[in-house]
Amino acid sequence: LQGAGLVALITSVCSMGFWLFSYDRGVMSGVVVSPFWLAQMGHTSTVMVGTISALYDVGAVLGVIAAASTLEWLGRKCTLILGATVLVMGTVLTGSAMERVQIMV
Repeated sequence: LQGAGLVALITSVCSMGFWLFSYDRGVMSGVVVSPFWLAQMGHTSTVMVGTISALYDVGAVLGVIAAASTLEWLGRKCTLILGATVLVMGTVLTGSAMERVQIMV
């Protein structure tokens, strides 16, 4: 692709990435107010719930920095594979979290 087609494709892929990030944030905001989740996490304070939610964004920023710093060194394909592996590990840790420390990691 070249020209306007390339720009349209890049724009649509970036837009989808922002949409998915926003969707994840929406899901997280629904989970942290769930009575089951609050009971499982020991009825945490609102400050702790805010910290857990904020750590999601901190992780995203650290992931972007890690991807940017390893891209030249590892190459595009290896960086994508490494990023996808970290994403799957984080998803498993978050989905199986039984206590606050695990979900914060």
